[in-house]
Amino acid sequence: MDLVDAGQRAEECVRRSHPFHSFADHAELDEVQAEYADLFVSVVRDLTMSLGHPRFNGDRYGSGFPSWSEAEQLAVWAHGDLAAWIGVFHPRVDDPYELRIGVR
Repeated sequence: MDLVDAGQRAEECVRRSHPFHSFADHAELDEVQAEYADLFVSVVRDLTMSLGHPRFNGDRYGSGFPSWSEAEQLAVWAHGDLAAWIGVFHPRVDDPYELRIGVR
């Protein structure tokens, strides 16, 4: 999978991701969360082949989670003075899930 494929998969997930209170049941919410987790793992795996192993890869409750991030899941690669990252975000119950990629 490349980043274009990842973006298309993320867009499909976003169409299914909507506020928590609008899901028919917890099974539907669990399915969307699982899709984002799978997408995150797929993209991290592909980026690892290009960038090497991430300096951090885990959820917000894991040891070493960067204090600058508000992601639910995050992977970070160090490159000199920069850090490339990918994360799954769900800032508020009323917001959809998002897959974001950035550099800091």
